[in-house]
Amino acid sequence: MGKQQPQLDAKSAAMKAVEYLRDLLGDVSGLSIEEVELKDDGTRWFITLGFLDSTQLAFMTGKKTYKQFEIDATTGEVYAMRMRSA
Repeated sequence: MGKQQPQLDAKSAAMKAVEYLRDLLGDVSGLSIEEVELKDDGTRWFITLGFLDSTQLAFMTGKKTYKQFEIDATTGEVYAMRMRSA
């Protein structure tokens, strides 16, 4: 099998990750797209988002939390959300 051509581009995959995060956590502060990677076979996007932790101490220090999303490159379905260390 050869490399699949994704139907979802990087920007659309990142927006799917943002929508998913906001659906779960509500409006988050300091949201940023940190990493965008297409799996070698073209079937999945890996998107890492960073945002300010909602605890008061972390919010004051600007400590970010990072989440990585695994997204189907054809359908846009989110398969996983994982913790990602800085």
